[in-house]
Amino acid sequence: MNVYNINLNLLKAFDALMQTRNVSRAAEKLSITQPSMSNLLAQLRELFSDEILIRRKKEMIATQKALEISPKIREALEILEQTFTASEKFNPATSNRVFTIATNDYIQYVLISRLIEKLEKIAPFVSIKIISTENICHKELYETGRVDIGIGVIRNLDTRLQFENLFTDDSVCVARKKHPVFSETNKFTLKEYLSCKHIFMRSLPSNEISLTEQALNKLGTSRQMKVENMQILPGLRTIQCTNLIGMVPRLIAEMAKGVFNLQVVNSPLKIPPISISMVWHNMHESNWGHQWFRSLINEVVALIV
Repeated sequence: MNVYNINLNLLKAFDALMQTRNVSRAAEKLSITQPSMSNLLAQLRELFSDEILIRRKKEMIATQKALEISPKIREALEILEQTFTASEKFNPATSNRVFTIATNDYIQYVLISRLIEKLEKIAPFVSIKIISTENICHKELYETGRVDIGIGVIRNLDTRLQFENLFTDDSVCVARKKHPVFSETNKFTLKEYLSCKHIFMRSLPSNEISLTEQALNKLGTSRQMKVENMQILPGLRTIQCTNLIGMVPRLIAEMAKGVFNLQVVNSPLKIPPISISMVWHNMHESNWGHQWFRSLINEVVALIV
């Protein structure tokens, strides 16, 4: 294959198709018609001697070959973009760039609202897209261009991903105000904790044991579970209306206690603090806009911790 004969638009089309897994949405992404994108897909299939995308029921599935070459094409396009824009400083006041963040509802509640507030003042045309996930370390998220930055707990970080620690947070118990188990002194014993019924609000990937469960396992005991695997904000609303108690990061508990009329007390369990980090692919390392956005996130974090 002679690379000098390849139409660059084919690579852009391939990247759009891999990001969306949908011909219509890929066409919208490149501002072309659906028939034009279908024609580009046909050319890609001929170029790579591969189907690229295969329809199964109501969705399009990428072939193994497409998955293998996707990160390389994404990186090549990124290098080209950086080459042509290397002399252009990012201007937040006029840029209309969209930054995609992969994170969970905890980070969305404590950080993203403040980030948007900051953007409205200094970068009115810059926007944010959120992908909800507990696992921010899948390199495919970044190599396919779906995600610019991940924010959360790092697990099994790939060598091609960069990271920066943002802050740490410890765990606290939350319950509705005037819950009968809490004393006026706010002291909460392990015996009292185990006598309650609990709601488990997950903040780690589903295949991992929570820090609370790990602490209980070390003590050779367990808690009475009423609700499992609820997201944090619906969980806090449930706690507000019931006698259930929950364990959540302190930062979200302090921010949400007034909204949900909650009481916050220190945990009777010895639970290590969680470390929240920012993750990005090394191909973005020298991108002016990406550097600016990472710096902005650090500024916002400094305001809330």
